[in-house]
Amino acid sequence: MNNQKLIIAFVFGVLLGLLLFYSYQEFFPSTSIAIFSPGNGEKIISLLDSAESSIDLEVYVFTSQEIIDSLKNAYDKGVYVRVILEKRFQGATNQDAYKQLMDHGIEVKWSSYDYKLMHTKFAVIDKKKVLVGSHNFSNSALNLNREASVILESPLVKEFIEIFETDWKIAF
Repeated sequence: MNNQKLIIAFVFGVLLGLLLFYSYQEFFPSTSIAIFSPGNGEKIISLLDSAESSIDLEVYVFTSQEIIDSLKNAYDKGVYVRVILEKRFQGATNQDAYKQLMDHGIEVKWSSYDYKLMHTKFAVIDKKKVLVGSHNFSNSALNLNREASVILESPLVKEFIEIFETDWKIAF
């Protein structure tokens, strides 16, 4: 009789485990989209244009006028936009993007000197999706270079939100 109860408990446990596994996937869906360049820059612009409530962006090189305009448009439709840029980038400058965004009313900060360089490249959209990968926000990255990034919609987004908030607090 005890063996029969053990077998029933085991089968019940396996079934419960499977139910929880599939329920977890239903309630916490994880989706991802790969973006490769050259080309496909419009997928990044489209992601930014899809924002309804917030965009938090942290990027090493930011010289794309298309993305500057996309962030301005988002801001104009009521999306809360914050940007962290690297001030010490050698070569092309982030100064123009910084000035254009600030002049438009968007909150922009320079990355902290706590790091040798802030080399991250990610954007959190509506606190639900994150774009992360090798794409800088430059014309070359969007249209000419071989780049690879992904758009994630998963519980991992929370970690990017936490990193952005940490970096925002120490940026200037």
